[in-house]
Amino acid sequence: MPRTTRQKSPRNAISFREPTQSKKNKLKVFKKPYYDRMNESVSLRSNVLTSNHDLQNALYDTKAMAYAFNELQSQVLYLKQPKISMTTPRSIIVNKLLNPPLSTAKDSRPPMPIQIQMAKDLKATLDREMGANEALYIYTKFEDWLGTEALQSVILVTCCVCQKVRFRQAAGFSKPRPLNEFIDRDLRLGCQHPVCSTCFLKSIFSSLARLRETWWKARSLEICLPCPCGCSPAGVHINDRSSLLQVLQYLGNEKAEFSVIRIYDTILQLMQSLYFVEPPLTSKARKVAARLHFSMMKNGLMHSPFDERYRRQTRSEAGSPLKADFNHVELYNIDEGRKTLQVPIFTQLLRTEKTPIDCVICAESIHNVSYDAVDEWIEVCVEFDGDWVWKISRFPKILRARCKHTINFCTSCLQKHIGSQLEQLGKSACDSIRCPSQTCQRLLTYEEVQLYAKQETFAQ
Repeated sequence: MPRTTRQKSPRNAISFREPTQSKKNKLKVFKKPYYDRMNESVSLRSNVLTSNHDLQNALYDTKAMAYAFNELQSQVLYLKQPKISMTTPRSIIVNKLLNPPLSTAKDSRPPMPIQIQMAKDLKATLDREMGANEALYIYTKFEDWLGTEALQSVILVTCCVCQKVRFRQAAGFSKPRPLNEFIDRDLRLGCQHPVCSTCFLKSIFSSLARLRETWWKARSLEICLPCPCGCSPAGVHINDRSSLLQVLQYLGNEKAEFSVIRIYDTILQLMQSLYFVEPPLTSKARKVAARLHFSMMKNGLMHSPFDERYRRQTRSEAGSPLKADFNHVELYNIDEGRKTLQVPIFTQLLRTEKTPIDCVICAESIHNVSYDAVDEWIEVCVEFDGDWVWKISRFPKILRARCKHTINFCTSCLQKHIGSQLEQLGKSACDSIRCPSQTCQRLLTYEEVQLYAKQETFAQ
């Protein structure tokens, strides 16, 4: 009989695969902690790197703190070191004031007379550091150097501005007063706070410098400056040039003295020029004039009245309309909002052509206003609307638009030409006034006649 093959039961098949599957499961179970350990290791390494970075930053901060600590420690040690006080003429005089010499008529010698130049030198060198030998010599020879009489005329006063103790010397002292650090000619009104000459002069310098921008607001002929102690915005009154000169003598610097006086003279002349304008200027007109002048100076269309180069130029150029006295002020109509203001313009400050033009009518040699950069003029003057832009020219340049010839007659002559015909024929002559040039004879337009005729003549 043939042998029959027995088929394995499914149960036996499962039992055959069990060892392999079990091994795989065990392997997975074994690998899982390994992977977990690897992940933990990566995380730990990342933490170590972060910790190292933080540690380096901490070390850097520690080094910086240690350096700062050493610096502070060295400063503290320096401050704790005993200081040897600097010996100056001031310290010797203060020592003598606090410890007056006990001298009698027998052993006292007459003090050495102090000349004016020596007095100035002494005041300028009161805080000069001296060597030991020089200090000892001056201390022992104090009577010959300064003298008891001069010492007794001195008191110590604290300046309310710099808070430094200064010497004030009695005005009745017969000899030159080499130690007085306060100004006798006090220009302040009502203020009794002590201000030393150094702080007083600094205040005058800075106030005059600010006044170069704000003098337009002044409506009087007196220059008023803020009090140095700050008690009043107009506490210092400079009535005249001589009073300022007396104060500036304490400066002991002729160059600086001349500079201050020049600024003062210029400001006063400008203020006087506006003060005498008729009709009196309104505050609005002054503000517009200030803006106009500053804008034109900024853009190079006008000279600054404080420019020393400009002042030297006006004295050396013959025939130039620019003058240093600033007396020539002209009023021009400028539209401001809905109003027309009469604004003063210092026309002699305008930038002019280097080469003059001879007027064919009056034969005067005239430097015309420089219109080289017309676009620049328009850009600067667009804020200040009005016909003043054309009227301010010394020659009627606007006629070039219709006249075919060179405009070689001045604005003043054209104005007289128009005025004479208007006075004779009245407003009916507006349509029959011709160009004064013999080669042209063009009829002027109504607008041209109105532009260059005097207002009072045209209004009649």
